Amino acid sequence: RPHSVDTREKRVTAYIYEVEKHQQLWSQTIDDYIVLSTPANERKRQETIFELIYTEENFLNDLDYVIKMWMEPLKNSDIIPIQRRERFLDKVFSNLIDIRNISTALTLALRARQSQHPIVSQISDIMERFTTEFEPFVYYGARQHQAKHVYEHERYNNPKFALFAEVGFFYDKSWEEGGGDRCR
Repeated sequence: RPHSVDTREKRVTAYIYEVEKHQQLWSQTIDDYIVLSTPANERKRQETIFELIYTEENFLNDLDYVIKMWMEPLKNSDIIPIQRRERFLDKVFSNLIDIRNISTALTLALRARQSQHPIVSQISDIMERFTTEFEPFVYYGARQHQAKHVYEHERYNNPKFALFAEVGFFYDKSWEEGGGDRCR
């Protein structure tokens, strides 16, 4: 089926692969004379730091996608009946907003450091500062089994949600009156 969860997952995975395949390396973003004058072990270290930063940016983009394309539509529509909605959002998405806020701050701090000089001297101080804020990640991870159960239960028992989960967006009937149709 072209819109099944498995098919959608394969398309997303293929897209991620293409993005990663074309992701620039540290050595491609700075002047050649800097690369040539940098020892091999330091080049490897810089590539690793660069990869950490763009991976964190990709994670942040993924969080934005989940918030915009899943949380907000589910929160602001009747896909899930009102009496179950808040519980569902809490169980499935837990503290994703907190994680996004921490991830945003971490990404900004890493980017600021990276912009100071083509060779990043260190990021350990930044990482150390943020380790005290990683508890929401642990909390979220610990609830994944329960989140999956609630998600699957809703999908099995709620045809509207099953369609939303399969297609990845929902049809907004309020636009019919204006002569158009809109998908979110």
